[in-house]
Amino acid sequence: MAIANLLPEVSYPHLVLTTGLVAITYLLSVVVYRLYFHPLAKYPGPVWARLSVIPSWWHTQKQDRHVWLYSLQEEYGTTFRYRPDAVLVNTPTAFKTIFGPRGNVKKSDDYYRVWPKTIDVKSTWNVTDVHEHARKRRVLNHAFSEKALRSAEPSVHSNVDRWLDLFQEQGANGAKSFNMAHKINYLVFDILGDLCFGKSFGMKEPNSD
Repeated sequence: MAIANLLPEVSYPHLVLTTGLVAITYLLSVVVYRLYFHPLAKYPGPVWARLSVIPSWWHTQKQDRHVWLYSLQEEYGTTFRYRPDAVLVNTPTAFKTIFGPRGNVKKSDDYYRVWPKTIDVKSTWNVTDVHEHARKRRVLNHAFSEKALRSAEPSVHSNVDRWLDLFQEQGANGAKSFNMAHKINYLVFDILGDLCFGKSFGMKEPNSD
């Protein structure tokens, strides 16, 4: 009853003012947090990119984000923050540090949701839990040992050499351009066929379609 009696006393301008103050306070707190207290606050980067995803989104829409990121690297160095929640690292050791077996980075659960049909199927490709990945990877370890990889080299080299020879032949015959997406897919499938089934599929060969 007391609350009901108070409601008429709250004027519309007062409500708007209060809402505005709350919104401004919230925005200021987000700004301060992202610039000074966020776990990524120590990394340099443009202020707007550290505050909002809009700059990254905008350059993605313009299809020049790679150019933008390169310009940021020239300005801020090999490690910089280009989104409130993302850092770009471009150093020789970055790949091993991030993706190596002892990498200190864990992908979020939403990372692989771009493949909704397989989101509930946990494999060595999409599982994000380190211990679960180790359990599954243990089955494949023998195939990725140094001895196994070295034994695969002849198959890889022979397919790549043949692939390059075909480029030279087609170039000599006057071909001006290639669809590299298809060419690379054919090469990969032929290598996999050689390694997994003992014989190349021959997809990279002329008129194999």
